[in-house]
Amino acid sequence: MRVCQYPTNIAEGRRHGGDADFSRFLYVAIGSACELEYLLIFAKDVGFITSADHQLLEQNLQEVKRMLTSLIRTLKS
Repeated sequence: MRVCQYPTNIAEGRRHGGDADFSRFLYVAIGSACELEYLLIFAKDVGFITSADHQLLEQNLQEVKRMLTSLIRTLKS
């Protein structure tokens, strides 16, 4: 379920109004992505996912975080 948090934060923020509100929700989305990052580590450590799966998911998550950061920078410009 957590994997749905950051896209829903983005959608909610977009409907709230201006760029400042949207940026705030994007920061919340990054926070949710960081929570997911921890959960991936936990899942690997307890054997729910393999190291290879963890590495792939972590790479994808880092790309999402980079995109969110880039969008925030664009809004601030």
